[in-house]
Amino acid sequence: MGYGLRNVVDKHKAMQDMFRVSKTGSRVSILDFNKSTNPVIAFTQELMIDNVVVPVASGFGLAEDYKYLKSSSGNF
Repeated sequence: MGYGLRNVVDKHKAMQDMFRVSKTGSRVSILDFNKSTNPVIAFTQELMIDNVVVPVASGFGLAEDYKYLKSSSGNF
């Protein structure tokens, strides 16, 4: 799962379902990020979202698709 778990309401249920449908011996991988507890890293993350990620996405006409990113990662 790539950048999706933070958007799932019932994370425990989602994890159960991932393992339920996985073949025996397979692996489940989750790629995501959250707001760091380190103040310097948290500041850098917000700086990058506000000044790089969202503006670049907006330049490609994807502003609506990325406007949730800051609050989503901050709440995860």
